[in-house]
Amino acid sequence: MATANTYATVCGKRSNFSANSTYQHNLQYVTTYLVNEAAFSGGNGFAQTWGGAAPDMVSGLGICRGDTPDNVTCYECLSSAAVEASTLCPDDKDATLFYDGCIVRFSDQDFVSSGHNEPEVVLNSTNKVNPAAVANSFDVLVDTLMNKTAEHAAAASDASHRKVATGEALFDGADPQTKIYSMAQCTPDLTSGGCKNCLRLEMDKMALRVPGVLGQRVAGVRCNVRFEVYPFYIGEAMVRIEGTPAPSPAPSKSRLPAPPAPPNPASPPSKGGIYSIYIYKHL
Repeated sequence: MATANTYATVCGKRSNFSANSTYQHNLQYVTTYLVNEAAFSGGNGFAQTWGGAAPDMVSGLGICRGDTPDNVTCYECLSSAAVEASTLCPDDKDATLFYDGCIVRFSDQDFVSSGHNEPEVVLNSTNKVNPAAVANSFDVLVDTLMNKTAEHAAAASDASHRKVATGEALFDGADPQTKIYSMAQCTPDLTSGGCKNCLRLEMDKMALRVPGVLGQRVAGVRCNVRFEVYPFYIGEAMVRIEGTPAPSPAPSKSRLPAPPAPPNPASPPSKGGIYSIYIYKHL
């Protein structure tokens, strides 16, 4: 699991803080708490908190990927985010860093109480299933697998556990046969219904992908979904669709292009070809 590089960074660019200011001290408190609580004290790879009072209040959230193998790996990812935020979003009061192994956001806005999932990033592989004629059938299987994976993730009702699920399915219609791997995750404080709704909205964005693409992730601070055609998670799949024959070609979905993204520093994953990145955030 790569933890050292961000695949997307979203800077608020609304307001900045000064060195040695009250806001900076509150920020240091919040990020230190997030790193230690999520990695060690909480036990589920997740933490959120507030520090200080307006106008210097800082809200923060950190979550490690649900298959993170140990506390140290989680700690290293969150710690990297806390340190690199000052370089990637210098003096910015609002920053969100998306790593392969974790997601961290801090802000002068109380996004923690709001429960909002923004900002959200969408990564689309530029590789497509071969032959092109089976793209719709491939997408039917991807959507089926993602729905089952999301249902499994949301079913974890105990907030002390991680709301995450992984899956796999075999697509027989490609040349060669293609195995699809999936993951869905919510922050563990969401109810089962809240998790389902969050994942549904992410999969609505996923449905806008170009037909037949061989990988995609849609990630926000509260939930995220992902599929690839290479193993990217640790451990066994929790959801399996075994020996799946190619589904009958489905009617082509109406897929609208995602809006262009503003420039943001990002390092897309290296496997599965080149990835395009789109960013959604509340203005």
